[in-house]
Amino acid sequence: MRIERSLPLLSVALTVVGLAAYSGSFGGPFVYDDLGAIVQNDSLASLGTALHPPLDTTAAGRPILNLSLWLNHASGGLEPLGYHVTNLVIHLLAGLLLFGLVRRSLDSERVPQPTREAATGLAFAIAVIWMLHPLQTQSVTYVVQRAESLMGLFFLGTLYCSVRSLEGVHSRRWSIGAIGLGALGMATKEVMVAAPLVVLVLDWTLRPGTLLDKLKANKLLYGGLAATWLLLALLVSGAARTKSTGFDLHISPWEYLSTQAGVLLMYIRLALVPYPQSFDYHDWPIAAGIADALLPGLLIVSLLGLTTWGLVRRNLLGLCGATFFLVLAPTSSVLPIVTEIVAEHRMYLPLAAISTLLVLGVHSQLQARNLTSLGPPLVIALIIGLGLLTYDRNRTYRSTITLWQDVIESRPQNARAHDSLAVALLEANRPEEALHHAELAVQLTSVARHQLNLGSVLNSLSRFAEAEVALRKALEVKDDDPLLYNALGTSLARQDKTEEALAALERAYELDPDTPGIKANLAAVHLLSGRIEDAISLGRKAVLQSPSSIEARKNLGTALSQDDQLEEAIEQFREISALEPDSARHHRKLAEALMQAGLLDQAAVSYRSALALEFEPNDANLLARILATHPDPKVRDGAEAVSIAERMVGESATEDMILLDTLGTAYAETGRFEDAIKAAERALRAPVPEGMDPIVPQIRRRLLLYQSGKPYHL
Repeated sequence: MRIERSLPLLSVALTVVGLAAYSGSFGGPFVYDDLGAIVQNDSLASLGTALHPPLDTTAAGRPILNLSLWLNHASGGLEPLGYHVTNLVIHLLAGLLLFGLVRRSLDSERVPQPTREAATGLAFAIAVIWMLHPLQTQSVTYVVQRAESLMGLFFLGTLYCSVRSLEGVHSRRWSIGAIGLGALGMATKEVMVAAPLVVLVLDWTLRPGTLLDKLKANKLLYGGLAATWLLLALLVSGAARTKSTGFDLHISPWEYLSTQAGVLLMYIRLALVPYPQSFDYHDWPIAAGIADALLPGLLIVSLLGLTTWGLVRRNLLGLCGATFFLVLAPTSSVLPIVTEIVAEHRMYLPLAAISTLLVLGVHSQLQARNLTSLGPPLVIALIIGLGLLTYDRNRTYRSTITLWQDVIESRPQNARAHDSLAVALLEANRPEEALHHAELAVQLTSVARHQLNLGSVLNSLSRFAEAEVALRKALEVKDDDPLLYNALGTSLARQDKTEEALAALERAYELDPDTPGIKANLAAVHLLSGRIEDAISLGRKAVLQSPSSIEARKNLGTALSQDDQLEEAIEQFREISALEPDSARHHRKLAEALMQAGLLDQAAVSYRSALALEFEPNDANLLARILATHPDPKVRDGAEAVSIAERMVGESATEDMILLDTLGTAYAETGRFEDAIKAAERALRAPVPEGMDPIVPQIRRRLLLYQSGKPYHL
């Protein structure tokens, strides 16, 4: 079977190997920028807001990207699986488009005949290497970097439609397709700005004629593609990411350009040898002067010179070089992107140019030595090798902890990685490990956010005085951060510095009343200082803002209980128990509120739920007492009360007056009055707990009931 006739089979093979390599990518959680762009992105709530993503997130100014996230949100909420599946589908479609694009491009009359004859096989090799390369994992497995892969899909679609248009068959139809995909790409990510230029370079390289002739002959195509720049200009004019991108940040355009020379060489190295990779390169050094940039700059200038020579000669070297530099120009030239000087996902499309050069170069050498039969085995070996590397690389994304641990392994001086790992470990309830990395982050780069996270870790370890020191240091640098004041308020409150805590939390609330957690913490301090009305008012706002916040509902429920608004308090504790049904503490709080409201039968149910999760003597005692003394015979269960009370008394190290009294009520309920009398007499001989003197006469009255053959009921 000739390879040219096997397009469907090769397309299926491309899809299957892609699925196999990324089969382990579906279980990872949302990480890092996913949180702002997806988890905390309120615009995903409805189609009406989906085209207006929030500022200063990865989705900002990119409405088509945000719309794609909305589709996932609408179909599966915040379950990461659907987002991962969509990302892989985008990547597979992009791989198929690259296959088709390269195959048709290599079939051009300006391509040497031997290369044209092997166009399908070479296109498959290029596409499969590009698809399986581990450098692509960040664009595919890191959900929010769908920005890169979705733009890449539209970019490749624009090129494919343009090539079909230039072939002259159904030219108008293909031109409209190219323009439409170009517009979608412009609204997905700004790197799409290079697409019209790459189309022109493709046309220049693969088809005869002058540039002016080409522009005149294809007015609809080039005019429409140029018009898509107007859409991009409109979107960029909204200044959607001023905190991360722009000329007025702490890196000058010259410093950024000088630094990017070394970055580009690193990208090329990773394309050739994808090890070690890193999710984050925050510690990449800024070029300090000419000396730092000279050698990398000379190498890049040399590559640009080769590209120019190739363009003049109108060969594939020029096409690939131009594509590489044009696609990377928006992020690797003079416009500083200070939060991400280096990012592997930027190589999503440029890797296609490098893959093309490598495959064509190897094919040329094999052909010159009459060894073309080695081509298929070599491609199979690359499929296996790259597929295994990508499969293994995807394991890094299986949790936030493993992701940042991997960064630290390859880049131990990366302060942001240590800080992020500390946060992840703290969320996983591993504060001791978190402290180590939080301290390292501060030692490496003592920025306010690192001090904040160090303070949060110290708070979790009940080292509140040390946390206060770290947080006050952070406020010296950044005194307008509500999260800092919030954390400081928590630390002060736990040191019983109530008034200082109140001042800090009120400042946090003043700076940003909408930050989750601030209202709840301020309500808690109001409660602590006896300001019940303020605590209730803020607590209600906190619950309204964050209905799933356990802390907010707990504070509100406690304040309502203290204000005798028991019905609403019980409602809060019921919600808490529903949110975390496996927490004995929550069932206990609900039971206490029900007891306070006199709903003893319902309290018994909650105490049973708490005891099923964790045996706590006071819970057991109260449950046994309800079962022995409840006025409703349908609620009473003397046998169960006896079982519980006997266990408690048996396990008690000393004679406990309260437990013995409960045991007496349980025995009396079952008719065992002699045992009830003995238990009551033991209770009266036992030491009286501090503050429990009024119970002694009550036990005596119950003893008289037992002696007359009567149980005690409420």
